[in-house]
Amino acid sequence: TAVFLTNILGILTDIPARKVSFRPFTPWPAVHWDDCRLGPALFDFDQHFARSACSTSIVNKNSIEYKATLEITLPEKFMSARAKTSGLVGVELRGTTRFGRPAMRATGSVSAGGKAELILDMS
Repeated sequence: TAVFLTNILGILTDIPARKVSFRPFTPWPAVHWDDCRLGPALFDFDQHFARSACSTSIVNKNSIEYKATLEITLPEKFMSARAKTSGLVGVELRGTTRFGRPAMRATGSVSAGGKAELILDMS
């Protein structure tokens, strides 16, 4: 269960430090998990791929702010993408590599009850 949660879904948390990450590496065109309870914390996780676009999001269903990291590993044959974010304060956006493939990562704070989203345009 832990391998699926961390390596495939890419969900990592550090509840005392108020950190949550969503970095899925899945073979499916979509991942959606509502009301994911991780210890005392509650989140929604969502990722959707379309032909030339992808979005990944975390909804913070807690009464406190969390530092969120969102990452999208580009599909095969894509080497770059234009990225934008919403719902993140103090966002840091950078290109990286995951499992030998290009990826985009956004890190910032998501407010209590807020939604953080990373959107890629690969056209």
